[in-house]
Amino acid sequence: MSDNEDRWCIVRIPGARYKILSQILEQEFETRKREKKADQLGYIFVKHNPDTLQDALKPFDGAFPLWDCANNKRPATLTESEVILFTRLIEDTELNLIMLDHNLDYYAEGHTPVVCIDEPLVGKTGYIVRRKSNRNFVFSVGNAVTISATNAHKMRFLTVEEYEKAQKNGLL
Repeated sequence: MSDNEDRWCIVRIPGARYKILSQILEQEFETRKREKKADQLGYIFVKHNPDTLQDALKPFDGAFPLWDCANNKRPATLTESEVILFTRLIEDTELNLIMLDHNLDYYAEGHTPVVCIDEPLVGKTGYIVRRKSNRNFVFSVGNAVTISATNAHKMRFLTVEEYEKAQKNGLL
């Protein structure tokens, strides 16, 4: 994919402006919405060239690109399949997902890598991390976006080694 192609970029709209700005952005760009929960920032996926996204958002005061956690000089982008996965996770589950500002490696220190064995995150590798005194499953979608599932206490996990043994033995 060349650098001048449109990609799915993540735009965050904090606060009460989400409802109005997301409707305006839907008229101006090809978008997919992530419904805002009362306690979270609102996000919308905008199909645009990541190199020109920040300039394109200037007329929309309050809309900001989410920066790529691996390369903070570029907006985070997702592939079509990653956007479908992420929106499915939001719409079809009770998971409370929050996008984080750091890459997955940032959360690795002092934590053992685990694999989720429950739907809808079955097979996702990440870390169990305490954030704000809650047990979170931190994983990445693509290499650009790190996500925290804040209700990880409801899911089951195996270490990577246990998961590989269970797969090898036909238990998963």
